Amino acid sequence: MTTNNISTHLKYKRVTVDGVRMHEHRYVMQCHLGRKLLRTEHVHHKNHNTLDNRLENLEVLDIREHAKTHARKPF
Repeated sequence: MTTNNISTHLKYKRVTVDGVRMHEHRYVMQCHLGRKLLRTEHVHHKNHNTLDNRLENLEVLDIREHAKTHARKPF
């Protein structure tokens, strides 16, 4: 895969991979897992900095668990 055209869209970095635009944090996690993420899988930024896409700052959560995480921890 080739990546290019890194840009910031609102609060998330986006990349273009093989002609497809996607959020960089999802791309980083997909590369780490070696598979595409399911639509029900969210990539959570542990430190709540949505521009910090280091692998150690990311974790995969299902939709419900992601919502619970944000309900418990204010930004």
